[in-house]
Amino acid sequence: MKQKLNKYLDRGNLTKIATIYNYLGSNGGVVLNLEPPYLEIITEEPVLVDIDGYLVPFFIDEDTVFYNKKTVSLRFTSVKTQKSASSLIGRDVYALTESLDIDEEEEDSFEYEGYTAYDHHNNLLGVITG
Repeated sequence: MKQKLNKYLDRGNLTKIATIYNYLGSNGGVVLNLEPPYLEIITEEPVLVDIDGYLVPFFIDEDTVFYNKKTVSLRFTSVKTQKSASSLIGRDVYALTESLDIDEEEEDSFEYEGYTAYDHHNNLLGVITG
């Protein structure tokens, strides 16, 4: 199924998810520094790499995605060499916002998990456990 790429060209519909930090190996792999909140990259959708102001779609070889804390290593299907991968270093990576799975309620509760609440008399009201 061919997808229309015009929906990916409007920056208002995009979220920056990472910056390409380094190349990985000699077969075109790259390492991305993820942006908070460290969203999972959906391999069925292309990501867009900002190359000199142009948003260029790249599809991900889904068998190469490995997360390590705040980074992810992967290989784009169209990047086959270390030279090609190294030319992408420093480029920002975007994803279509509607394809990102962000549960705002979960994000808010996680932010306050472990918070201890007191009343105006310094009496313990409780601890947020999540």
